Amino acid sequence: MPRPVPLLTAGLLLLSGCVHQFLCRPDHSPATPWTDLGEVPGGAERYPPQGMTLMGDQLVFTNHWNDTKSGVYLVDPDSMTVLEEREMPPEAVHTSGLGWDGETLWAVDYKSLLIYAIDPVASFEGDQVVVTSTWPTGLGGSSALTCFELDGVWWLAVSDFMNSARTYVFPRDAIDGLHQQPLDELATISFPNGTFSQGLTWDGRYLLETVGNRGVDRIEVYDIVEALRQEDSSLVHNLGNFAAPEQAGEDLATDGDRLWTSDEHSYRWYRLDGLQDTVRYLEQQAE
Repeated sequence: MPRPVPLLTAGLLLLSGCVHQFLCRPDHSPATPWTDLGEVPGGAERYPPQGMTLMGDQLVFTNHWNDTKSGVYLVDPDSMTVLEEREMPPEAVHTSGLGWDGETLWAVDYKSLLIYAIDPVASFEGDQVVVTSTWPTGLGGSSALTCFELDGVWWLAVSDFMNSARTYVFPRDAIDGLHQQPLDELATISFPNGTFSQGLTWDGRYLLETVGNRGVDRIEVYDIVEALRQEDSSLVHNLGNFAAPEQAGEDLATDGDRLWTSDEHSYRWYRLDGLQDTVRYLEQQAE
């Protein structure tokens, strides 16, 4: 998505001490820093990186070619070598979020405002992305997506960029309801996402969200388990945040302990090892 002007004014940026440090660089990172994994596909052409998810033992990644089309890439997560490359359907020119539920690859597009169900096997074994279904989000700026399993139910989470500035979570099997009502009405729970949500992933316990509207991007950590179990958005708990690797963080992918992302300013991939060390630190701070 296009990057907004930071909300902090020059005067606020002159704040000193720990207040300034928290606002400009929320740093709850573990001892192991983010690792620079090299330039993303299209980085030399300044094609913005966008969606990312872990699909089995491989990463799937998207970028957009200045809103003319979206590329989809199958990537080796160890070497970050591109194994396969495809293109999204013509209307999906800004595919910004990805998720995987073990069978279906899910995508959301910021321009078409559609959710896509993709057959990954047919897509990467053939010569084009195979879309099995699409649904309208009813949102003004669909930006990030992830899917996860909780209590035997698969859930989809979709964020709304700058418009309602909320993230919505709903059962995957309820998705056909989007043909009758918008996501903000269908969702089981929703919560404010800091306006500028760029990425979502699930670490097995918490929902992680890339947000950037304080002059620096950060990864927010949300406990949404009880909120979903009781269908009560007021029970969503923000555990805290830690710093993204650069100035314009994008989507997230994790295997529970390694966290991958990309950055729209540096056009590079990054990995954080020891994610659970960071999560445990935030849990301790929240006690």
